[in-house]
Amino acid sequence: MNKKWYKQPEMIVAWSAMFISLLALLATMYEANLERENQLLSIWPRLVVQAHISDKRGYSIEVSNKGLGPAIVKTAKITLDSKVQDSWKDVFDELKLAGSFSLITNPLSSAVISQNETIYVVKVDGAQAGYKASKGSPRIGLEVCYCSVYDDCWVVSKNRQYKSVKQCMAQEEVTEYRSNNTLN
Repeated sequence: MNKKWYKQPEMIVAWSAMFISLLALLATMYEANLERENQLLSIWPRLVVQAHISDKRGYSIEVSNKGLGPAIVKTAKITLDSKVQDSWKDVFDELKLAGSFSLITNPLSSAVISQNETIYVVKVDGAQAGYKASKGSPRIGLEVCYCSVYDDCWVVSKNRQYKSVKQCMAQEEVTEYRSNNTLN
């Protein structure tokens, strides 16, 4: 009795072993994909841009990382009335701050913001100047493009609009300005 090759017991065992191996390979690939997604989410940064107004301390804009991993800031864009500004000094000169005040800024580009860290981007100390700056706050915009350590990138603005981007576009560094001014 001559059995066909695919009906022989050895071939049935071999094909069964190959099928089980293929299922094991697919299960391993699926598990690896789930593990990668878990790793991406376990270090997902989430920047928040906020403006603060205080009667005693003045006005400030801060950037906080509320996510789970570090945020690598690539670019930051300052706007006033939707027009890009070169520096915070230009913004506050345009707002015509008067009186004695202190303006302190920190550059954001190339900063790494750790989990739960907050960076004060700009502070206007002095009650009168802070009040005037806060009145202009709706006109002031800050857009920050940042990436995770896996190069997933997002853009966030002061009005908390988030947008995923493939990469942050390079732009000129916003100048840093530190001063104690008395303007009339």
